[in-house]
Amino acid sequence: MTKYVVKRLLIMIPTLLGVLLIIFAINKMIPGDPAKLALGSNFTQEAYEAKRAQMGLDKNVVIQFFDYVKGVVTHFDLGTSYDTKRPVSGMILSRIGITLKLGIWSCIVTIVIGVAIGILSAVKKYSVIDYVMTTLAIIFSAAPGFWVALMSMMVFCLKLGWFPAGGMGGWRYMVLPVLCMALSPISLVVRMTRTSMLDVINQDYIRTARAKGVAERNVIFKHAFRNALIPIITVIGAQLTMVVGGSFIIESVFSIPGIGMLLLTAINTRDYPAIQGTVLVLSFFVCIINLLTDIAYAYADPRIKSQYVGGKSRGLKRKGEKQDAKA
Repeated sequence: MTKYVVKRLLIMIPTLLGVLLIIFAINKMIPGDPAKLALGSNFTQEAYEAKRAQMGLDKNVVIQFFDYVKGVVTHFDLGTSYDTKRPVSGMILSRIGITLKLGIWSCIVTIVIGVAIGILSAVKKYSVIDYVMTTLAIIFSAAPGFWVALMSMMVFCLKLGWFPAGGMGGWRYMVLPVLCMALSPISLVVRMTRTSMLDVINQDYIRTARAKGVAERNVIFKHAFRNALIPIITVIGAQLTMVVGGSFIIESVFSIPGIGMLLLTAINTRDYPAIQGTVLVLSFFVCIINLLTDIAYAYADPRIKSQYVGGKSRGLKRKGEKQDAKA
């Protein structure tokens, strides 16, 4: 298993390089000159050329890319912001805690509520609870995140006054952003959990367990739920990556100073180093989530884990069988 994790970590390197190459190319295709934006409307040609040299834009595009990659690999240097003149790595470090707090709580809410409601809908299939939960899941999975955030702000902040409308502070500031961020993923997790559980509940071994007198609680959680985990883990992993990647929508609506807000500001100001650094960090977290999803597969299904843990012993066994066959 350790060998598999190390291999996946090494695969992340070309993945992140590919992401960096794509975002670097996209930045160069965006209309607008960062040097002109920094100088304003009145500037001389000499000042313009000096500004481009200061930003490193006077070099060849290929040289710019390799210089940036060299700085990231050797010194973890994500460049200097065109807008604030501060190191991008420092800007990200000052905001990453907020985004991680928002993302982690959203992930916890997504998993706990989504799986619990999905299991309840499967156990109470074709009941009023099932119909209500399924209908709400379909509605919220189709609702855009920014619309849900705006409607929640209007109702719970402006009308009822239960929560603050934006910014950061105590736990009350986190309730609406976390729920709005988790609402769409919860809907998809509910639907997948219900479908997967219904497929397993109808299997023969579940009926056998019930016939033996096994408690219904044990039938649901020890037999049915464990065997339904693989597709559930798949959709949870996919939704968690969407939570990380879509954080800038919720952060912009609720004025939360996280990485997502930093990315949005960088795009508006054509701050190429901040865009590249932010996307690189977000891509790294997406790769980590995908790795954790694959590891969860192994612990959910012993057959998958045996491919990594027992791969060497099985290879030796097959080699011995071939030698015996030749003999």
